[in-house]
Amino acid sequence: MVIRDEVLILTIKFTWNFKGESKMAKIIIDYDECDACGECVDVCPMEVLIIVDGKLEVQHPEECNECEVCMDVCPNECIEVEED
Repeated sequence: MVIRDEVLILTIKFTWNFKGESKMAKIIIDYDECDACGECVDVCPMEVLIIVDGKLEVQHPEECNECEVCMDVCPNECIEVEED
């Protein structure tokens, strides 16, 4: 986990995604834009995202299935899921 300029970059290994491939990805949270509204937490099917002390955190990154629904619902567009 690397924190630079209030942007969290977390490199994780997906053991399984919808295409049945194993790959690496980055979950990027822009804390300058994130207001911890919880929209992403509510829709994450794998319960990867949580709010702790008013801040969005990634709790079980190895469980992420790369569906990107968190990106779709974020009103501030502050979450990105990228291939590494």
